[in-house]
Amino acid sequence: MKKAFTLLLIALLALFFNACTSGGKDDPGADGDAADGDVTDGDAADGDTTDGDKTDGDASDGDDVDRDGDAPDAEEPADGDDTPDGDDTPDGDDTPDGDDTPDGDDTPDGDDTPDGDDTPDGDDTPDGDDTPDGDISDGDEESCIPTAHALYACDSDDVYWYDSCGNREEMKEECDNCACSVDSCVANDEYSSSCYDEDVYWYDCHGAPQEKVEECGADGCSGEKCNFFCLDGVCLDRATGFEWQQEPTGGTMTWDNAITHCQNLDLDGGGWRLPNISELRTLVRGCVDIETGGACGVTDVCTPCGDATACLADSCWTDANCNPSSCADNGGPTGCYWPQQLSGTCSWYWSSSSFEDFPYYAWLVDFGPGYVLIHNKDSYYDVRCVR
Repeated sequence: MKKAFTLLLIALLALFFNACTSGGKDDPGADGDAADGDVTDGDAADGDTTDGDKTDGDASDGDDVDRDGDAPDAEEPADGDDTPDGDDTPDGDDTPDGDDTPDGDDTPDGDDTPDGDDTPDGDDTPDGDDTPDGDISDGDEESCIPTAHALYACDSDDVYWYDSCGNREEMKEECDNCACSVDSCVANDEYSSSCYDEDVYWYDCHGAPQEKVEECGADGCSGEKCNFFCLDGVCLDRATGFEWQQEPTGGTMTWDNAITHCQNLDLDGGGWRLPNISELRTLVRGCVDIETGGACGVTDVCTPCGDATACLADSCWTDANCNPSSCADNGGPTGCYWPQQLSGTCSWYWSSSSFEDFPYYAWLVDFGPGYVLIHNKDSYYDVRCVR
């Protein structure tokens, strides 16, 4: 009896189990309703998107099994969109965390770059301003500790010191009129002449005297020229304004011929004449008594010489004053008592001033011994013209 009851109980349990399992299954497509949560006829059984797909062999619950040849319920994955969590990527948008990148925006920290702005520290460059280190430094790069006079270089046409951080310091060298190249002043072709130690010198672009241009001798120098200087055969005496032949022409000649010679001289455009005795005496150098304004009283009218009246008679002349013993033969600056820039024979030279007592005589200067005297106009002496 006990055994029969046990068999009966087993049979009842088997029938109950069979009934339960038969009742859990439903024929897909029987009434258009979703039997197991899948989408069958447009109704969303599990909250997913509906699409009215056929239910005969579709994926039963949104999985990737395809028994009828198409997508299970109008979408590929099981959660209602293209990816498993509801959007294009697993977290609800294009990337796993809700937007294009994993942390909620385009980059991991909420904006275009990782720290909230265009570059990692909040502005255009890494440290907060337009240059990589702020101004000098801001804590995110190593500061430059300057060392003075680290190097020097040209700037604004002069040479300046720079520290090790590239900051300009004081001027090292002023180039003046020189050129500045790389790190030094360089002499160029711009030279000027000026007086130095009573002579004319070339000066470089630093303003330093170089080689001597012209020796001025006793006349000295002013500005850029000797007080008595020559150019192209013509010499200018800046003290008087007279211009002289640098070198006599025509040789020795009579007084009359000397007058004509100078009038016809075409040197540098002409305009020449034979000088009077006061004008001729302005050429004397080194023999004080016969220089213009000296002890010798023989003069002619010469405004630049300071002679307002003429004294051309014998009474104007004394041997002591007009043939001074203090002036030795050939004792002048170049052996002659005239400016060293002049050339020619160191001898007698005609003046245009006639001897007042005897008109057939005229006054002359002998530049060798330093002597003022008269000679017959028919005599032959040298000529130096003036204008």
